[in-house]
Amino acid sequence: MEIREIVEGLVQKDNGIDLAFRQLKSRARRDFSMRTATITGLAEWGDLATKKMKGTVTSEGFQVGKAQLVDRALMIADRLDSNVSHDADLLIGEHQRLANELQGKTDAVEIRSILESAANVTTFAEIAIARKYFSLSDAIKKMLELRGQICAIIVQDRHIGTGFLITDRHIISNYHVLSAGLSIGGPMECVFDFVGDVDFKDLPRTPLGDIPQSGDTRAWSKEDDLDYVVWEVEMQTERSAIPASNSSLKRFDNVVILGHPGIEANPPGSKGPAPLDRAIGAIWDVNGHHNSIAHTARTAPGSSGSPIFSEEYKLKAIHHHRQIGENGHGIPIAAIAKDLRTKGFDFLG
Repeated sequence: MEIREIVEGLVQKDNGIDLAFRQLKSRARRDFSMRTATITGLAEWGDLATKKMKGTVTSEGFQVGKAQLVDRALMIADRLDSNVSHDADLLIGEHQRLANELQGKTDAVEIRSILESAANVTTFAEIAIARKYFSLSDAIKKMLELRGQICAIIVQDRHIGTGFLITDRHIISNYHVLSAGLSIGGPMECVFDFVGDVDFKDLPRTPLGDIPQSGDTRAWSKEDDLDYVVWEVEMQTERSAIPASNSSLKRFDNVVILGHPGIEANPPGSKGPAPLDRAIGAIWDVNGHHNSIAHTARTAPGSSGSPIFSEEYKLKAIHHHRQIGENGHGIPIAAIAKDLRTKGFDFLG
């Protein structure tokens, strides 16, 4: 049970009960009763910890109260695991049925009819594919590893997109992210390590530097072409690049996108990015304009420039855009690498 495993690990740490209930709270969004139980657990733990600090509870009383809260956290984890498993069992079959029926289909009317026969296309893309192909614990571990390589890009405290390291001193994103920054005006900055409950305001900001130039050519391709841009950046701490993969994606391959959504993912009035998040889906088309790919992952505005990975977390493409209610699109990393080589740059090998 993946959520239980996470909670079991957290409660062994200092202040781990607080972390465990916060983790459970973030995962209980669709289960009102369990979300209420996690909020109550957080409050009771805070009360117990305060009593210990003030010396108004005995050591034995504190240990008893702590054990009861650990048991409650594990009970909630089991309930959430059970809910996810139940939903996935119902929906994995639906995903397989749709994939089989769509295989080889080219008629748009027939394809639409098959998709509309699904009980809930959004849910099967979001839950069934995730459950079948991505281990929750592995995904969390991978996000923690990649948080130092993926960044939010901001201008005057306004979030405009996502970027990631392709060398230890070069960041790539979409050209239209650069255009958005220029239209706002002011220095563009990147922020790494923004995950979970970290306060964005406390994280260091790294200025984006020059765009590399070779003769009269710059390391970019504008919106009507491959839509990418590379910046030089002087990192404040040592960081590694995300290596590119030369192999291409195929239709129905599963993908995961890691990035910093903004706008609709944030509270009303917020202009900053949301913490590093993942969107999971499958490849729908691989023969778009400039060999772009179409995918079913539900990304939010602000995800432009996010890396698109295969299910083995191999870098395959850069997320480009998604219209609400439609598939998202990305540019294959191999196409960008080839374009950079023709311009005299070897950032992607």
